[in-house]
Amino acid sequence: MAKGNPQRFSSDILITTQLHISSIENIRAVLFGSNLSAEAKEIIDSQKEDIQIQLDEIQSTYSKFIQRLAGKAMKDEVEKQASELFPDEDVQPQEIEFVKLKIIYENLSSFLRGVETAWNNIIGMSKVFATYPITKPLYEKIERENLSLINILNDDTRALLKLIETTFDCHIVGSSKSDKRLMVSNLIFDDGKDYSFQSLFKNLQPLAAAPVQSVPKLSERLGMSKNKVPSQETDYYYTTIKGTKEWNRNDAYILYVKKDDLKEEEKKFYSSSFVILNPSENVHINLAAALVRKNMGHSAAPKYNKMLQTLLDFAVTNLFSKDFVDLCDDTYTFLYHIGPIVIYNIIQEDLVRRDFGYCHYVENNKIIKFLPECIIKKHIIDFWADKFFDLKSSSVDAYINYSKGVSNIRESYKNFFEYAASTRKRITNDPLTIEEYMRENVGKFFGHRRAQVYRRFVPDNVFGLMPEINSTELANKFKSR
Repeated sequence: MAKGNPQRFSSDILITTQLHISSIENIRAVLFGSNLSAEAKEIIDSQKEDIQIQLDEIQSTYSKFIQRLAGKAMKDEVEKQASELFPDEDVQPQEIEFVKLKIIYENLSSFLRGVETAWNNIIGMSKVFATYPITKPLYEKIERENLSLINILNDDTRALLKLIETTFDCHIVGSSKSDKRLMVSNLIFDDGKDYSFQSLFKNLQPLAAAPVQSVPKLSERLGMSKNKVPSQETDYYYTTIKGTKEWNRNDAYILYVKKDDLKEEEKKFYSSSFVILNPSENVHINLAAALVRKNMGHSAAPKYNKMLQTLLDFAVTNLFSKDFVDLCDDTYTFLYHIGPIVIYNIIQEDLVRRDFGYCHYVENNKIIKFLPECIIKKHIIDFWADKFFDLKSSSVDAYINYSKGVSNIRESYKNFFEYAASTRKRITNDPLTIEEYMRENVGKFFGHRRAQVYRRFVPDNVFGLMPEINSTELANKFKSR
C-alpha cells in the first residue's frame, strides 16, 4: 500500500480536498497581507508573482477536476459516459457505480498530477523566506499550518489512487485526446465486482498509530475501528452488554451515540478554525484568524485522535496502577464493569476542567466554541469494542471478582471521606458544608478519576450517583442477546 491513508476520502472527496483551497487562502493572507513590514514585503515581493501563478494553477485545477465530482456536473458526466460505455442496454445500478468510480479515479489522478507540481514549486520558492530573520516566522507558519499538511494530503490521495488500482487491476494509460490535462485509465467493467466507492474501504484496517470521515466520517479518518457488535439499532453506535445476570445488565454498561448526531458534529469539526489539543493553545483565538483558518479540522483530525487515545490509555492504566491498587483478581474484567460511561465522564471532565479538546468554528461572523462530545463517545465506543471483543460472559458473570472490586472501592471512598471530613472540621471560618467542601476540593481529597468511579459504585456518595445504575431502558433497547 502506498504511503498515506486512503480512508481519509471514505465519504466525501470535495470536503477532504477542500484543504487545498483553504491553504491557498491562508498562504495569501500570511504572505501577501497588508500588515507586513516594508522590509518583509520587499523580500516576499521577489517571489510573489511566481507564487501567485502556482496558487492560481492549483485553484484552477481544483475547479476543473474536483468540483465536477459532485452535484449536477457529476450527474451530467455520469449520464454522458454511461450512454457511451453501455449504449445498447438499460444501464444497471452496478454499471452506474462503475462509471462513477472511473470518473473519480481519472479526475483525481489528473488533479493530483497538476497540483503536486504546483505545490512543490511553492515549497521551493517559499524556502527563500526562511533564510531571512524577518520572514522566517511567516515561512514557518505556512509550512506548519499548510505546506506540511498538503504533503500529507497528497500522500493520502496517492494512497487512494493506489487502492483503486490494486483493487480493480487498472492504471492510468495516458491523456485524453480532447483534453491533454485529463488522465484516462484502462479500468474495465466486470459484472462480478462491486464498484461502489464505499466498497474500497470495507476491508481496510485502522491506522496503526491509534485507533487515525459522511464528511468524510471523522471516526474513519481518525482510524476508529468498525463497531464489532451486531447492531439491532442501526441508527446508533453503542457498546454491547456481555453479562447475563440481572446485576450486570443495566444502563451503566451502555454508551451510545446517534449516527445522525455524529455526522452533524463531524461537519462542525471539519469546518473548525481552531482545534485545541492542549490547554496552552487557548491563545490568539479571534475572528480574523478564524476566518483565515477555516476548515482546519481536516488537518487536526489525526492529532485529535491521538490526544483522545492518550487520555484513554492514561485513564485506564492509572485506574488500577494508582487509584485502586490490588482492587481485585481480574482488573481487565472489572474495567468492563466500571463501564464506558465512567470512562467518558473521566475524559470529558478532564477536558472541561483543563479547557482543551474544544473546537471553534465561524457561524454568522461569530466564533462558536463546542466540545465534540459525539466524536469523543464514538472513540470510546470503538475502544470498548476492540478491548473487550474477546471478553467471555463467564468472566463478566463472576460475582466474587465483581463484589471484591466493589467492596474495595467503597472502602476506599470511606477512608478518603473520613480524612476530608476531619480536615474540614479543623476549618472554622468556611461557610461550606462538609459535602460542599468535599465537592469543591474533589481533586485534593479523592482524585477526579476516583470520584467518577465512586458515582458508579458507592451509594450516597457526595458526588451524586449515576442515574444509569438504576435504569435498564438502554440495556433493553441495545441488548445484544
